[in-house]
Amino acid sequence: MELEELKALGFSDQAIEAIDANEIAGSFVETAETLENWIESSKKWSERSKRQDFRFDGKPALAWEKVQMRKGDRRDAVSVIDLGDRRLVIDYDLACFSELATDIKVEKSIW
Repeated sequence: MELEELKALGFSDQAIEAIDANEIAGSFVETAETLENWIESSKKWSERSKRQDFRFDGKPALAWEKVQMRKGDRRDAVSVIDLGDRRLVIDYDLACFSELATDIKVEKSIW
């Protein structure tokens, strides 16, 4: 996804600058799965860290620092941002952007 597309989706200049500085704009993909769908499917993943619920640039988001969706898959971070009619997914822990990630709540237990 290009920076202009992210800007058109309502991301602030500050968010665009942070995304650009970390060279992660091209890593975003769209999904129709809701945040609730992601939470439910995460329960079936092979491994996962605790989920972080937060707001990224004012938008509802979820992040896991490390997940392995299926045995044999690479372990990566994953974040999902809710834009209302669609979600953006990236293999990156967006909760680490302290200036953009607010209202962080960490899942109490994963079991």
